[in-house]
Amino acid sequence: MIRRFQIEDILSQDEHGVVFEAEDRETGKRVAVRRIFPFGANGGGLKGEQVAAYEIGIQRFSAVQHPGLRTVVAGGCDPVDGMPFLATEWVEGPTLAKALAAGPIASASVVALMDRVLEVCEVLSEALAEESVWVETSPAAIIVSAEDLDRGFTFWVAPLSWLDETEGGRSGLSPLVSLFREATARLSPTDSPQVITELKRWGSWLEVNAPTATLAQARKNLRDWLVAPAPAPAPQPAVVPAAPVAQPVAVAQPTQYAGVIKPPGVGPATATQTMAAPAPQMATAVAPPKRKSVLMPLFTVTVVSVCLAGAGFQFWRYRQSKKTAITAATADPATAGLDAAIRRAVAGPGPGGPAAPAAPMTVIPPGHPSLGTWKYAFEKSKYTRTFTTENGVSYCQLAINGKPAWKVKVTQVTADDVVIKDPTGPNLLHHVVSKDGKKMKIEGKFDATR
Repeated sequence: MIRRFQIEDILSQDEHGVVFEAEDRETGKRVAVRRIFPFGANGGGLKGEQVAAYEIGIQRFSAVQHPGLRTVVAGGCDPVDGMPFLATEWVEGPTLAKALAAGPIASASVVALMDRVLEVCEVLSEALAEESVWVETSPAAIIVSAEDLDRGFTFWVAPLSWLDETEGGRSGLSPLVSLFREATARLSPTDSPQVITELKRWGSWLEVNAPTATLAQARKNLRDWLVAPAPAPAPQPAVVPAAPVAQPVAVAQPTQYAGVIKPPGVGPATATQTMAAPAPQMATAVAPPKRKSVLMPLFTVTVVSVCLAGAGFQFWRYRQSKKTAITAATADPATAGLDAAIRRAVAGPGPGGPAAPAAPMTVIPPGHPSLGTWKYAFEKSKYTRTFTTENGVSYCQLAINGKPAWKVKVTQVTADDVVIKDPTGPNLLHHVVSKDGKKMKIEGKFDATR
């Protein structure tokens, strides 16, 4: 099956595998082919039941269609070494990692990102009849389609999750915690502090509940806390019932009458007694029995109702004030939120945009703290990056377990940062040296020393 694709270029390579740009010989379309290292760069491929399970997973993944997901074209295992591979449609656009490295990101974009990944995982979980985070959550694996807002953020499926061969196995929503941390590392300073507080509150909830929470719970909380709903109707004042009109009290007049005397509990009277008429007297107003005034309770109810209505309205306004800055994510959270910061990061300067920067310094000056060899380890492999200047040109060379992997020119040098173009992809790789010159942060994730 792998012979179906004509490999044209290497896009990226790391300890998890290699991604190629290729042509599908059957359709003539451009595709992305990913050769996966299930047990690390130095490990072997899949065997026996693992191969069969992987192929079943690929069939199920390929049946899912979603604009936020690279459609699976084909997949399987190389018959020679058992290494699994995955071929998907080609999706144009830079990675989220590039956008995050270029500058602060607005909260609206983070909300759109997390809502989209939860939505895609829900769709995949329904198709696979098992809930999990079925996509790659590394920013380097997420495409930002700034020119195609119908796609927004686009994800790779994670076929090894189907085999549960990933380190630590399936761990609930924990992969989303890592994605959220990276996405919120540099939020836009123009965002409302209240919005940022709410966003981080949701992130804290996710981190605490990641082992047990469901995708639906996480998405519901995200929308309840951070996605502005349709404007609520203005509260109506409480209706105060009209106070009853007091009726005039009748004045008793002296009369002569014959009455039937019937003691309480006794049946019909058997005898009648004639009562003598009282002596005539002057007409006197008889005082009615005392009645409790209904005006005071009605007044109290009215005041309490108005206060509660006012308090409810103020609370509603308070909640809405927290969501004002991310209303852009409300119309279509799955595709909205690609704010201007991301657009600039992925598209570069354009008409009306910022002016193109001056040509950067590309040669590492003598005595710069980056010069020399830096070493670090990752998943049982030892890496070194060596910075040199030869004949007026500066280079960065990578070696893995003592074997040279690649050597590229330096593209930019600042006081503490050396930038190179990723030889396996379109990204720029940063190498930031600490103030004391003893440590280097590589690509924002590796800590290297001399």
